[in-house]
Amino acid sequence: MLSFIGVVDAATVGRSRNAANRAPIRASLSERTPVRRQDRAHPQLSDSGDFLAGDALRGRKLAGKPLIEWVARRMTEAAQLTGVVASLEETSAGRALQRSLPPDIPALFSEAPDRLSRLLELAGEYRADALVRVPLGSPFVDGLLIDRLCQEARQTTCDYLSYRSNAFDMPVGGCVSIPLGVAGEWISAEALRRMDAMARDFADRDAPAEFISRYSDQFRLEYLPLPNPLDRDDLRLTIQGEEDWDHTETILDALDPDEWDWRRVAGLLENQPRLRSRMAELNAVEAAGY
Repeated sequence: MLSFIGVVDAATVGRSRNAANRAPIRASLSERTPVRRQDRAHPQLSDSGDFLAGDALRGRKLAGKPLIEWVARRMTEAAQLTGVVASLEETSAGRALQRSLPPDIPALFSEAPDRLSRLLELAGEYRADALVRVPLGSPFVDGLLIDRLCQEARQTTCDYLSYRSNAFDMPVGGCVSIPLGVAGEWISAEALRRMDAMARDFADRDAPAEFISRYSDQFRLEYLPLPNPLDRDDLRLTIQGEEDWDHTETILDALDPDEWDWRRVAGLLENQPRLRSRMAELNAVEAAGY
């Protein structure tokens, strides 16, 4: 049976190709959102919009749990994954972040300078046929949606598999892959090795998904449609800025953590037009960077 390893990508390696384009999102968050919960330390954001690893995340908790524990534990709900591993930097910050992991979730520390090299190391270390990468800022990641990715991957011969939204009117195919934050992306180990041989520029190596999409004539890419309740431009369930964090806490306050499957979250937000309107604004700025 093929081995699929889930990866909590908590390593901060560098700038993505679209980092400059995403800067307006971070500016809008700081300009438009008042800082709340003054007793809480506010972590910095990396250039790619993800929270920095290490001390910057240690103070962040959801329902009393560190964010990395929250994401890792939700990924373990995916029955199709062989295991879940955290990708961390070999730094004091990475070692500190490891202490927030559940004891049954291993961490792979790396000194590699880019994300592609880190993923290759992890695939080799765990003899994985494929990885399911989930960014750290994905507290709503859903095991059932990960399972659907893995089930589809077992029936095809693709190199890359993710979800696609039709809610964004974009030039290529009328749709765009967006960081909704509920499922992650499936990448075969063979595709990682081929990218390693092809990619020379640091920006390419640090953003494997963007690289592989530009060479779709050389890789087999497939996208599954999002469930209809999630396929809309006014849902945003990823944490890339302070306002995203506040939205996450708002949802947590309204739902029990055991109710955080995508159907309940989508149902809750259906009745929150003001919150969805702000999410739509943030998504529009994000989409403009692609």
